[in-house]
Amino acid sequence: MESNEFQPTETPVINPSAVNTAMKYGLMAGVLLIILTVIFYMMNYMPKGAINVFPFLIIGGFTIYGCINYREEECGGFLSYGSAFKIGVLIALFASIILGAYNYVFYQFIDPSYVEVILAAEEESLNEKNLPQETIDKRMELIRSYTSPMLLSISTIIMFLISGLFISLITSIFVKKEKPFFDTNR
Repeated sequence: MESNEFQPTETPVINPSAVNTAMKYGLMAGVLLIILTVIFYMMNYMPKGAINVFPFLIIGGFTIYGCINYREEECGGFLSYGSAFKIGVLIALFASIILGAYNYVFYQFIDPSYVEVILAAEEESLNEKNLPQETIDKRMELIRSYTSPMLLSISTIIMFLISGLFISLITSIFVKKEKPFFDTNR
């Protein structure tokens, strides 16, 4: 006996071509972030100040470009704010996973001693703030407890994912292009 019950068709939360687009642009952003990291490492440069914004500009640029590409190639020139936001967050997610995986390999196998360079730079930064030595010691102890390769990688993923969320909130405003409510082409 067949059931005549109404079975609604469910549309996916995000369609597969959107995920493919996000993977593609997330991969490109992740690779570019790795290249930037390697360049800084090879130059023995510890990014400070305004240069720290550059990785977030990379995420933002690939989010905008990926969403525009998806809107034009897959959606007939239209993209809702929500879809642009989802794609942007997915791009940041894929980029952050790629960079986090690289960081793990780097800190675990390539140059485990580089954590000491990061700690020295952090201690120097704290000393420049003229904090009491006791405060500096407590902060450095706390920072040291979070410097295993796994925790550094996880924190990279979380940091870039949260940043990507905020970047997507903003970039989606400019990338969205809603379909007209009334179609006048009939």
